[in-house]
Amino acid sequence: MSPPARTATDDPARAWLPTLADASAAAGAVAWLVVVSAAELDTDRALAALGILVVVPLVLRLADTPRRDGSRSRWYALAVLSQPLTAVPAVGSLTLGTGPTAAAAAVPWALAALAAGGFGLWRLLGRGPWPLAELALDAGLGYVAAGGVVLLLNRAGAAVVAPPVAAPLAVGHVLAAGTGLTTVAGLAGRCGPDGRLGTVLWVTTAVVAVGPAGVALTASGSALGPWSVGVSAAALGVAVAALAGWRFAIPDSPARPPGIPFSRLGAGWRVGADFLDRRGLTRETAVAGMVDSVEAYACRGFDPAAVAPPVRRFYERTGEYALAVEPDWAPPWGWLARLYRPVATRIGQLSIPLAPVAGDAALTGRVVGVGGADPATGDHAWIRSNADRVTDARRMTYVGVYDRYVGDDRPFLRVVFPLPGANLTGILRVENDGDGLVLSSFPARDNADDAGLYLVVGGAGVRLPLNETLVVHPDGEAVGATHRVEALGVRLFTLRYDITRCT
Repeated sequence: MSPPARTATDDPARAWLPTLADASAAAGAVAWLVVVSAAELDTDRALAALGILVVVPLVLRLADTPRRDGSRSRWYALAVLSQPLTAVPAVGSLTLGTGPTAAAAAVPWALAALAAGGFGLWRLLGRGPWPLAELALDAGLGYVAAGGVVLLLNRAGAAVVAPPVAAPLAVGHVLAAGTGLTTVAGLAGRCGPDGRLGTVLWVTTAVVAVGPAGVALTASGSALGPWSVGVSAAALGVAVAALAGWRFAIPDSPARPPGIPFSRLGAGWRVGADFLDRRGLTRETAVAGMVDSVEAYACRGFDPAAVAPPVRRFYERTGEYALAVEPDWAPPWGWLARLYRPVATRIGQLSIPLAPVAGDAALTGRVVGVGGADPATGDHAWIRSNADRVTDARRMTYVGVYDRYVGDDRPFLRVVFPLPGANLTGILRVENDGDGLVLSSFPARDNADDAGLYLVVGGAGVRLPLNETLVVHPDGEAVGATHRVEALGVRLFTLRYDITRCT
């Protein structure tokens, strides 16, 4: 029996998709000239057709974002494959009067445009909002989706309920000021914010804002009159010329490529200190700490020889220590944490305290080896809990699986916290702080490395707008630590630890 036929979206590499986008843009340019001359389209509809046939495939080609293994997103495959197939009926709808027939012809294009928007969202969620150059490209893809919706409303005759889309010029304006110019700004920004072209990036926000405002003004047909047609025609012409020029010298993105190998480890509604035992993931091989050796993380920016012996011992023999915790919540997050903490306590995971926990209630832990079929899950687990000694709001449990992760030739400490149906993965840079040690999720400038906090579902990671910094320093023979967590640069809480060896 022969194997089932593979579809285009089943092929993970899809290396031919950028070539298809190129071919579609070239064929679209020829088709546009033919349509404009043969169908006698007015300026409004000619601009919309130019955006559909030429701008969109050019933007898809320039926004190509392969993963580090060479594979591509299915959203990208759907957008590139459907663009030439749906562009024909979309342009055909522009030759018809508004109504059900024209709307039906525009529906496939609207769906293809939404796939392009899904590709932009995929890029954004996996990377986060930085650098701004890549955010501009994401916005351009979002405008493709907006243009598809505007075209559908326009062809359906939606002027009664949506005056801003009463004329086809709205489609051309979205694709010009939104898709085209925003993408151009992003590509210019890739060349460096200090360069002359890079300064274009700083007007990206204005360009993004001009799109909706311009649609509202120009499509109404009364605010700016014929002058609005000239503005959109000039903008679209500049966008096409600039996009075509960038195609011959596509600048490299400063951001890290997608495709971090994430663990698929997840939990049910309860994690708890016995989670790994219940799953049969613990192994007999003896391990003592989060890491086997601090030396394994040596790189530019981290010299293991500078780390004080007590700090080194804590990382290499973590199971020998107890942790007293003093939380400091920033308002108003402490009040919100009161709603979160009962859920976390019931789940038995990441139960961040609201009040100091010390003495008999201090966290103690054990370190166990971890095995399994997923190499991204890690091989050392540090299980911290005081749940067997307290019954009140001081109850805490943390189950984290650690390993050494190498991204772009730099070692990171990776930790996976299983959650219901998902996991929280931290990829942390290891750095010096005098004779102490710092773990940080803050990525390098322009998001150039893999450091970060990610919510992972089914092996797909979303970069969270959170960052943490853990500074561990010697305190005599003991160690102290300060753990700071921020959201978009705003402090949520700080945990201060007194870490002592168990007697």
